[in-house]
Amino acid sequence: MLGVGFDTLKLARSLESAGFAPKQAQDTSAAIAQSFSEWQGSIDLATRDDIRKLELELQKLEARTQADALRLETRIVENAMLIERKAADTIRWVFGISVAQASLIIAFLKMHG
Repeated sequence: MLGVGFDTLKLARSLESAGFAPKQAQDTSAAIAQSFSEWQGSIDLATRDDIRKLELELQKLEARTQADALRLETRIVENAMLIERKAADTIRWVFGISVAQASLIIAFLKMHG
């Protein structure tokens, strides 16, 4: 609760000055004060402790996020290296097959030529 006081007497006098009947001014002032009080009771304000706790949670979240990002970067680099190795293996295998095929073709042409 905010704890802000509401001067109903001052409001009632102001309403009377504006032309309200005394009973009407008092009732209106009381109704406004009650509404204001209920409205204040529904407001939840953060305390400094609440803000400090949120800041600590945010720091923890940032640290976890950085750690996760580092792990992901490491995995990306590892996967890139694996892809490069597999690509090199594939190129060697294709080159080896091509050389073997060319040798077989040349040997076949020599035998039948």
